[in-house]
Order: sequence, then C-alpha cells, then structure tokens
Amino acid sequence: MIVSGLRVRDFEGEERVALSMKIVVQGSNGHMRTRHLFVVLILGILFLSGCTIATVRPIDPITGKAIIEQQVFSAADYVEQRWESQVLPYAQAEAVPFDVLLEGLRTDRESTEQKYGVREGTNAYNFLVTGTGTVLEVDTSSLMGLLHVEMEGINDAPRVSLQIGPVIRGTALRDAVPFIDFDQFTNQIEFANVSNQLHMRVREDVLSGFGKEEAVGKKITFYGAFTLDSLDVFTITPVNLRVGD
Repeated sequence: MIVSGLRVRDFEGEERVALSMKIVVQGSNGHMRTRHLFVVLILGILFLSGCTIATVRPIDPITGKAIIEQQVFSAADYVEQRWESQVLPYAQAEAVPFDVLLEGLRTDRESTEQKYGVREGTNAYNFLVTGTGTVLEVDTSSLMGLLHVEMEGINDAPRVSLQIGPVIRGTALRDAVPFIDFDQFTNQIEFANVSNQLHMRVREDVLSGFGKEEAVGKKITFYGAFTLDSLDVFTITPVNLRVGD
C-alpha cells in the first residue's frame, strides 16, 4: 500500500490536504492489479469551512431581545413585580360579596362557580371574596392560625375563618387570579414557589401589623381568596384586613 499526499479544493476554491492510498492487490491469475482509494481527511472540516456558526438563544417575551444568559427563576422577583400592581388591585376589584356568593352557591352552584370562580382543569374552584363580620375567636393552637368570624346578615351561616399564619395552607390566592398560570413556568416547583412567596407577602404586608388578639369581639372587613371544598366551612387567605368597632 502506498500513501501519498493529494491537494483538493473546497467549494470556495481553498486548497486542502487529503491522502491518496494506492492498494496493490494480487489477482487470481497471478497478475498484480492496482486500485486507488481516496480518503479525504478534511483538516478543519472541509465543507463546513465556509459556514457561519450561530448560537440559538431564547427571546425575552417582554423586551423581545435575545437572552444572553439564562436567568434562574426567582419567585420573589416574580411576586414583587406583580403584588402591588396586579394582585392587590385585582383581588379587591373582583372580590364578590360573601353573602352574594354563598347564596349563589346554595341555589345554583354550577353556574355560580363558572361565573365567579377560577380553576385549573378539573380542580376545585377558587374565588375572590369580601365580607364583614365579628371576630369570635383567635385560634393559635397550631402554626396554621385562624381567625373565626361570624358573618353578618346570613341565615344558617357556615363557619368562616381567616388564615393568620404563620403557616398558610393551600394555593387559593395564586389560583384565584387568572394572570398567574402554570403554563408560564418551567415546572411545578417554580409554580409552587410562587404560591409560597404570595403567602410570604401576606404575612409581611397584611398580617405583621394586625393585632389579632385585640380583634376579638370587633367587626372586621376582609378581602381574600379561598378554594371551595365545602359549603359548610370556608377558609380564606386574606389580602386586606380592616378592624373597626
């Protein structure tokens, strides 16, 4: 076998070095035959030498510009950008009076759920609600503190409780606002972290300065969100609390 150098040109006329191998084979009649096998060893990738290499980067949906570095999702930043500008205004503007909502749920649950509720798939409906009642009891026997309220002007009133933490259960606040949707996030962890961060803002902005012990026996007006599990018990996550005599 004889190996020799060979020069070839690419599509742009650039010369490249290849190898030519001459293979000598003995035939059945005893004569020697020669065959050439050209193996092109492209130095610097022959046919890609004239190509432009591009990097695919995601586009920021807000600015429309390429994201140079993929940012790690921050639930705190996400909620910070929406808490005062979207969540609070929407929750108060769209809240349904509790007595109106309860009456609708008792008489025509399906249509009332569709009219006022928000849900993901076939999950339970979530509602934004407002009401006024008298604080009967502050239950801090566990970390999931509750403020039990007797609602005004409701016959056969159900048990209504406001979550006062420090542990706030459920995801009603996140799920009751239609502009926070699972499809906006990469995975379930990010979605769950948004709910946790909303609860953090409730603790810091709504409950931290609230005198729960002094509220017993007084009237309270609230805005908040709840997930409908039963018509007998309503557990509400507040976004606004106001105590008055």
